[in-house]
Amino acid sequence: AGAGVDVTVVEAGDAPLATALGTRVGAWTAPWYEAAGVRLLTGSPVAAVAPGEVALASGEVLPADVVLVAVGARPASAWLAPTLPLEGDGSLAVDEAYRVLAAPDLPVVALGDLARRRSARHGWVSGGHWDGALRGPAIAVRRLLGGPPQPADDLAPYVFSTQLGHDLALYGAPGRDDDVVVRGEVAGAFTALWFAPGSERLTGVLAVDTPRDVAAARKLFAGPELPRLDRDAAADPGRPLRSPRA
Repeated sequence: AGAGVDVTVVEAGDAPLATALGTRVGAWTAPWYEAAGVRLLTGSPVAAVAPGEVALASGEVLPADVVLVAVGARPASAWLAPTLPLEGDGSLAVDEAYRVLAAPDLPVVALGDLARRRSARHGWVSGGHWDGALRGPAIAVRRLLGGPPQPADDLAPYVFSTQLGHDLALYGAPGRDDDVVVRGEVAGAFTALWFAPGSERLTGVLAVDTPRDVAAARKLFAGPELPRLDRDAAADPGRPLRSPRA
């Protein structure tokens, strides 16, 4: 849109980024599209793509000179199936040291997109981001060589992106049914905090144009357990985002 062309984003879900953020938080990003001159269509599955057009399940046909398809990714791991049992998404389940759980007696490790890592803090963590592939090998090699585990080995899930002029950083693994607390105003810079239902256990942090909260989230998820925060204090953007025990 910034280059002077008409842009339409077609989203099958009810909100942008709903898979990662949930529908409620994802919907807070919807106004960004209009502000950037982009037409956003949610709840609009694509039925077919043909030269010069995109047909939606609703029957609407969108003219298109260029179509960019973004549907996620999954490991190309079928070649491993005869040797190691794969998860339903094609990944390999690994422990905290990236050792393949299906081969406990063999020195076999898996990292990156292929690995679904067991985390004492976050449960099962998918490996679909380069940050894990960047930092995981040093941990795996140290443990293969007999080195002891370290608290920092349990890497917190982390992704970052720039969306329509906004900087986003997501730490942790928010659950579908987690409670959401907002820090700041969603019309501007804000941070979304996910808590395990009815508790003070923080499961995820999304920082939107709030760099100080990015640094704070990194520290919060560096411990052996999920951090605990007072919800009312955490919702106040004028107060530091940190555990009362820090």
